[in-house]
This record gives sequence, C-alpha cells and structure tokens, in this order.
Amino acid sequence: MDQLRDIKIIFLIAVTALAGTITIDAAYAATAEYPTPLQQQRDGVSIDAIQCNAPRDLYIRDSQTPVCISASTYGSLLERGVELVLHESFARTIYMITDAGVPEIQRVVEEAIRMYDADKENAFAKITSLAGNPVAHYPFVLNGDLDEVLAHGLLPERVGTAASIISQYSDTPHDILIEDLQNTGGVWVDYIFLDPETNEDGLKRSWIVMHDGHVFGAGYYYSIEDKMNRILDDAIALYEEGGFDAINAMITKPTVNYPFAVEPYTGEVMAIPLRPDLVGAISSGSSTSTVDVPFNVIADTMAETGKGAQKYILIVNPITGEPDQKRNFYRLHDGYIFGTGYFYPAADKVVGVVEETIRMYDADKENAFANINAQSENLTPHYPFVIDPASLTIAAHGAYPEERINTPSAILSQTGFTNKTPEEILTELQDGKGVWVEYVYKIPGTEFEEEKHSYLLVHDGYIFGSGYYRSTFTILPQ
Repeated sequence: MDQLRDIKIIFLIAVTALAGTITIDAAYAATAEYPTPLQQQRDGVSIDAIQCNAPRDLYIRDSQTPVCISASTYGSLLERGVELVLHESFARTIYMITDAGVPEIQRVVEEAIRMYDADKENAFAKITSLAGNPVAHYPFVLNGDLDEVLAHGLLPERVGTAASIISQYSDTPHDILIEDLQNTGGVWVDYIFLDPETNEDGLKRSWIVMHDGHVFGAGYYYSIEDKMNRILDDAIALYEEGGFDAINAMITKPTVNYPFAVEPYTGEVMAIPLRPDLVGAISSGSSTSTVDVPFNVIADTMAETGKGAQKYILIVNPITGEPDQKRNFYRLHDGYIFGTGYFYPAADKVVGVVEETIRMYDADKENAFANINAQSENLTPHYPFVIDPASLTIAAHGAYPEERINTPSAILSQTGFTNKTPEEILTELQDGKGVWVEYVYKIPGTEFEEEKHSYLLVHDGYIFGSGYYRSTFTILPQ
C-alpha cells in the first residue's frame, strides 16, 4: 500500500506540473487503484476534488484544484516537492477533514428524498418499512428542528421519539447543525448510536440534508479509536508546523472532540482550542494526591512503555454544560501530553453490562462465575461483579478475582465509604429494581483509589453489578 501511495503521489506531481488545472480525481483515475474514502482514511491519504467535507482553502500551487488532505499526507507531499498554498487557516482545514464524503451514503439520502417527492403521503411509512430488511446504511427522517424522528429504516420504534443526532454525545451543537443545514447542501455529524451489527452503541457518522422542511439522513459506523487517533495525529502535526498557537486556532465551532496539550510535570495547559481562557492555567489532573492518577504519572508510564494511554474521567460536557463521562486518549510527544476524547452514556453502558452478565449467567449457571472472573484478562472499567448477599462477600469479580473472591463486599460494608448503609441497599434491592450506589474503590491496574458509581440488580439470589469510576487510567494495548 505504501508503494502504491508513492506511485499516486509521484504521478500527481507529474500531472500537476504538466497541467495545473487537472483535477485530483482525474490524476487518481489514471493509477491502478483508486482508494475508497474509508481506505483513504485508514491509509492517511484523503484527497478528493468533488466531495470534500472541509473548507476549500488548500490548493495545489498554480492550480485552482481544491485538496482535502490529512496532516500526514500534507507532510508527505511537501517532502516530494508538491508546493501547497494555504488560502486561510491550515489548522482549520486539517481539523475539519474527515472522510471525503462516502458517496454511497449520500446516494441513500438522495434516493430517500426522491421517494418522498414521488409519494409524500406514504414516504415515511415506506422508509420505516425498510426495517424488515435491515442494512447498515438505512435512511431516516427527522423534523426540521432535529428533535423528533419521523421515519427510521432500522428501528420503527424510534418513530416519534427524540432524535439521538442532537444528544449530548453528538459532535455538533443543535443550533450550529440547524444553521449549517440551512446554509449548505448537507452536513456530516458524528454521534453515539446503536450499531446493528454489534448490537452495541457505536460511533455513527451521518450525512443529513434539509428538504421540504424535513431532514433526511443516512450514515455508517466506524471505530471511535480511529477518529481519536486521527485528531491526535493532526494536532501533533499542527504543533510541529506552528506550535501550540496552531492547535489553539484549529477549532472555530464548539465540538466535543476537541484536542488539548498539557505539560505533565507542572500541569500547565498548553493548548485547548475549545477553551482559550484555560491556556496557561494548571490542570486539575496535576494533583499529586492518591485519588486520581496525575499527568506526571501518566507521562512517566507512557515514556516507559512507549505506548499511548486512555483515561475515563467525569468532566463538563461543552455541549450540555453538565458533568458527563468522557474517555480521553493520550499520547506523549516532545515531552508534552497531547489528548482528545469523546463523551458517552456511561450509566446506560453499565446497566447494559449488568443485564448482559445476567443473560450469560442464565445460559450457563455452572460456569458463569468462572467466565466473569476470566474477564479480568481483558480488563475494562465497566467490569461486572457478583455479590452473595447471604454472606455479604464477593462471589465473582471481573477485575481482581484472586484478590476479591470470598472477601467482604466494599459496597455492603462501611470500609468502602458507601453513600448508603448495607441495610438501605438491601432493602431497596428487595423491591426488584436496580439500585445505584457510590463508594471509593481501587482503580483496575493501578494502586490508586477513586470514587465509583455502581448499578446493582438482584437475580436468582445474587446481586449483579457493574460501575464506572470518576476517573480511571490504563495504557493502551497497541
């Protein structure tokens, strides 16, 4: 693939020198293989002259051919002698780049609009009826205010409910989405939604278009980790190009996927484009207390392992202004911690873990506890656990089976600093409903303790639980 990429870039240089007005698509069409948008995204090559979800302010010199290009590809082209002219903000151009369109998604939306224009009375019912033969790129229709689902080609039960596209887990605020829809031909938006292939919440990217007062859309799912790594790649490339000022200038509109940079040993915030007022301030992550893992420990660990890190943290969501759970990704570069992340519904995730653990238990009671204990080999912050209420001890533990099995439960004892007494918890559980509790517990994989919020549910005489920490830190496996 690298060799093919070099051939394409060398060919691009040649045709640009000979004919400055030739389009990028024409240059790529003459090569052996034209990369799809998703291949471009994976390979760091994202050039497309026709459909480019980015401001058109980067051009090949002596040509009016616009270029949608990643930071890494920008550097590669410079190394090979292609001179690029920046018409406005390089930082803004690089940050806005995503996937160069994905034409098949846009065609689904166009077809849904044609269906609507041909039979407005029955169009929404026809789109919703597609749920009988589900496909990954199913269409959907929202009202003009983006707050109600009018038709849904995967989940009919979503019709009449609030649209997830403007939830606190969307990357674009509601008012900005409305403005962009009214002023452009269409908008790409990222948000958390059910992935039909995995039956779990995933990162969905949808193309939405305003038509006849309604919003028609379709989308696809892709790796959250890929998106976070791409943001980190671009932020570090900007730092190399123009320092922290370039990062601070890279965002012009609010988003939940903002990058940042911190000096790990002083805790000074070096860059955070979403909150320029915080540049120069001392981050709360610089604490040296045993509660939470400070940035200096994270930096030392990343330097020792040569790997990136991730941290789950409770922090204010800039879209809602309320505290929310966020998963941050960190990378050490030039002595600084560069980070970005996304917000996700932690409480819903935890409840889902408990329900799935109960289903697993019912399917194989004999081996269920051993299977739960085995999950410690692939540790997650939302690991399940089981408590035996008769003895008030732990029967299974998805993080520390060797240490915790048959030991007193921190939730049902005063040693865990629980916000409810054991008697209160057991009484509430007897009603057959789930109970939320707060207590201090050891963070998996570290020696630190942290505030934890857990959901408990009684089933078959046992208490099944899972939870999330206010903050957890782990080294990424790759």
